[in-house]
Amino acid sequence: MLSKRLKTISDMIDTNSVIDVGCDHALLDIYLTKYRNIKCLAIDCNENVIKKTLDNVSGLDIEVSLNDGLENILVKENQTVVIAGMGSKSIIDIVKDKKISNLIVQSNNKLDFLRKKITKMGYFISDEKIVYEKNKFYVVIKFKNGHKKYSFYDYLLGPIILSNKVENKKEYFTYLTNKYENIYQSYPKKYIFKRIRLKMILRKLSKECRSII
Repeated sequence: MLSKRLKTISDMIDTNSVIDVGCDHALLDIYLTKYRNIKCLAIDCNENVIKKTLDNVSGLDIEVSLNDGLENILVKENQTVVIAGMGSKSIIDIVKDKKISNLIVQSNNKLDFLRKKITKMGYFISDEKIVYEKNKFYVVIKFKNGHKKYSFYDYLLGPIILSNKVENKKEYFTYLTNKYENIYQSYPKKYIFKRIRLKMILRKLSKECRSII
């Protein structure tokens, strides 16, 4: 049984071939192979993880590779690259200088930084989902090749999340409101510009929360 986070990632895949970077015992790959007939390449840089992965996928048509990210991996146009559960900087380091048509990521931090950096590489955000699981929010972002203009708030909160009726949106924005309110309160009054920026973010979140039915 997949976690909500991995099931959400699975549902966002629209190709018949996947490269799963940081596969973490290949639970996603096993599900995709068994239930969606998708060809998977499971990659991890940890030898112990790979040993466990090989045991898990025994008898299944899943390729497993001990590899550092996408180093020396040819990504084809009809493939989706999945990178989930890493920090934003690690994700960016993996995808830079790579030509990827379909990219799905789930970062543990700095989503605004992630969105901005990847879109500047020649991608646009085609989909976003909010997952709430085990008392934690996760945001899964899907990128495709192309260009779109984004605002400060698009990078911060997500253009798809802002424009659409996304599941868990109000709860997620309430969580962000509390987070930024705590940050605002922690800054001494001498940090005028940082406090002004945080107030702008809080006003935007408040407006968005009021607009959600």
